Amino acid sequence: MPTRKPRAVPDLQFVFHPERDTEYVHFKDGAQNPFDAKPLRLGRRNAWWLADAALLAYWADVVAVPRFQAAGFPNTEFLDVSGVQCYVAWTTDFIVVTFRGTQPDQFSDIFDDADFPLVPWPRPQALVHAGFKGALDRVWKRLDEVLSPLVASRTTWFTGHSLGAALATLAADRSTFDSCVCTLGSPRVGNEAFARAFNARFRQRSLRYVSDADIVTHVPPPLPLPYFHVDEERYIDRAGAIGNSEPTIAHFFNELIGQVRHVRETVDLLQKGTMHAAPDFLLDHMPRGYATDIWNDYADHGD
Repeated sequence: MPTRKPRAVPDLQFVFHPERDTEYVHFKDGAQNPFDAKPLRLGRRNAWWLADAALLAYWADVVAVPRFQAAGFPNTEFLDVSGVQCYVAWTTDFIVVTFRGTQPDQFSDIFDDADFPLVPWPRPQALVHAGFKGALDRVWKRLDEVLSPLVASRTTWFTGHSLGAALATLAADRSTFDSCVCTLGSPRVGNEAFARAFNARFRQRSLRYVSDADIVTHVPPPLPLPYFHVDEERYIDRAGAIGNSEPTIAHFFNELIGQVRHVRETVDLLQKGTMHAAPDFLLDHMPRGYATDIWNDYADHGD
């Protein structure tokens, strides 16, 4: 059985700048715990691989590409189109598409997402977040060019953290081939019709990890616009244990932190250095925390 890792120490700089983490070893012990390329199934081991890929997406290509290669991906393509970034890494058996999350200078902007309208999506009555759709639109042509010659002979897996999680969800749904989706700290992406159609298509092939008080998983709020989360949720409690249900006292958005503008004010103060104690609802968004807890879930329970 794999060995548990020490839980990640919450650190605000690794919320805003995951790539500044010089200690984390991506895909550590991956050779002894290889990715299961077939069939399309999201066990705990594959979820950890995808969580590490989502974390690595924050690093620059000069660092990330060699790390993907060292983990057994001989081919890695870095896409950077109009500020939307993702990596496509593949072997002879499978493809991982991982989207980079929110940039540090845009972090507070994610809390303006409640102001974005819902726009049409190619499913009956489905509507999605205009900003997320626009970001995917910018990178889609290039992404499709990379994936098209690969997908017929390989399984495909989408992942991402934060904004990257939203883009992974939309990209998987837009694709015409079967795939799996594993997201960390995802905001809500679309309306009930979108979530219902997504859940029907990706039943048992989608996992959405939520770390305790992570505030990004509460935006955009379900009111005034009818935003819904997709399934299947995996909740990480304060001790790092992962289960299928939230705690008895749920972290409802308004009960937890109040109005969206107050969260943005908190982020702005922290980034300016005029506020020094970061609240849990931001620290729980740290992607290293997600990756470590998902590994420990695999170490504790197996695949």
